[in-house]
Amino acid sequence: MKPVGKTARASLDPTAKPILCAVALCFLHGAWAQDSPQIVWQGVATNGYVLNSVAISPDGLYAASHGSNGIQIWRMADGAGVRSLVGHTFWIGELAYSPDGVYLASGSGDGTVKVWRTSNGSLAYTISNLVQAPPIAFSPDSATLAIGVGSEIQLRGVADGSLKGSWVATPGLVAALAFSPDGTLLASGAGARGRDTALKTWQVPDGTLRWSVPTAQAYSIGVVAFSRDGRLVLSGSDYLYSGPMQAWRSSDGALVTTFPESVYSLAFSADGTMLVSVGTNITFWSAADGRVVKRYPDGPYAGPNQGPKGIAMTPDGYRFARSRGFGEVLVGTVPVWIHSAARQNGQLVLRWVGGTGRYQLQRTSAFPADWHDEGGILTTNAAVVPTGASKSFYRVVSLPQ
Repeated sequence: MKPVGKTARASLDPTAKPILCAVALCFLHGAWAQDSPQIVWQGVATNGYVLNSVAISPDGLYAASHGSNGIQIWRMADGAGVRSLVGHTFWIGELAYSPDGVYLASGSGDGTVKVWRTSNGSLAYTISNLVQAPPIAFSPDSATLAIGVGSEIQLRGVADGSLKGSWVATPGLVAALAFSPDGTLLASGAGARGRDTALKTWQVPDGTLRWSVPTAQAYSIGVVAFSRDGRLVLSGSDYLYSGPMQAWRSSDGALVTTFPESVYSLAFSADGTMLVSVGTNITFWSAADGRVVKRYPDGPYAGPNQGPKGIAMTPDGYRFARSRGFGEVLVGTVPVWIHSAARQNGQLVLRWVGGTGRYQLQRTSAFPADWHDEGGILTTNAAVVPTGASKSFYRVVSLPQ
């Protein structure tokens, strides 16, 4: 394990622009971070290479990654190994925590899904006779586990794995699943070398098809995700050459935007303001309009020897975890990003996401120029900004914990 120190104040992103200028006040939305992630810790799993999934527990305390046939549980604070979950007989391709934090599910190349108790790491049950590394997704109420089994989608009871329903979803193989935040829809993507590259949403629990749209993922759709407000569905591929990430309107499948990058994995911040993806880069995006907040180069295409990568964010929005080939897991600090500045009860309120949880508001009268601290250290993600000053630029700097 190799802990790495954090930089308290780093250079300005030169692409940053004001998000709002009113009453001579300007707020810089760009991420105040260095050109590589501020690394909290990084380590290598003891149980083989990591494939395409890393999961963070709902309380943000633990991260799970996988290797050849075991699951590694890490402590998010410092990278200490908590336990290994061993029982699969082949590589593991899918990991998901139940939203209530009671279970961790894993899908393996041995054709099983195992559901583990997070309290002590014991095995709750195994669902057998599936396909290699079946995709999995928990419903928001933690009562249902969706599994892709060949061309079918199965709904299982989380408590005991009992079958609740199933339907045929594709002529290919179901490769990705995600529930909407209210649990009424399930999005699916398919693989199998271009046999079906349509993004689909289904009514839960009866499996009625709501809509199906062709995507830019020409080879397979290996990742799908709903935005936190449920208005968008995002699609991406397990293969960087298969097409860029796209966002679709969940109500009718209308294309909202095509992003300029292909991705292995993606995740939304808990407040829904930020999106993070990993492909050739680790990129943080504005969830509202798709602007780049911060982009970190993350090496070339991983290739078959390393496999794809996984990405996840803690619920508090302060840290992210990235997994990639040969068991490498990296945990870094999410860059600070001012996402809104609005009047509220006669005052101007600045809101941001990312950082360490300790912040300093700074002001300058000219830009670029020297910055000066404004007020004391903040431990919230919002600040009231004075409206009487003229020619003022504001920024938020993340401080060491």
